[in-house]
Amino acid sequence: MSRQAQSFWYYLLDSVCKLRRGDQWGTRQLFHVTVVPPLIRLLRLEAGATSHWHGYPAPQGIERALSPKRLSQLNACLPASASLNGMADALKNAANLAYEVCSNLATQHSYAWPQELAERVKLTLAR
Repeated sequence: MSRQAQSFWYYLLDSVCKLRRGDQWGTRQLFHVTVVPPLIRLLRLEAGATSHWHGYPAPQGIERALSPKRLSQLNACLPASASLNGMADALKNAANLAYEVCSNLATQHSYAWPQELAERVKLTLAR
């Protein structure tokens, strides 16, 4: 879990920095390629859906692996529009979802996760 959480929060912060510079397409690509996969893996860990972990595309079958609530939260991480605001909303939604999932996993399994970094990223997104 810790590697997935570290990857997620590091690349989310990188995405936030690109968005702050107005690089919508760079942010979009970075988000979809480097932020979404570890988020989906964290969701799989939380759901216990790890039977095909290695060599298995993270999003494959995710609709069946997650509860309706989590799937709805994940869907909210897709940018609603091709704009800086749409991308900012997607980043915020991803941060909120990942924070909740990481916190749950840490509590359930005594995993370590970069909570301080997560809190800083969420503060940055709130500005």
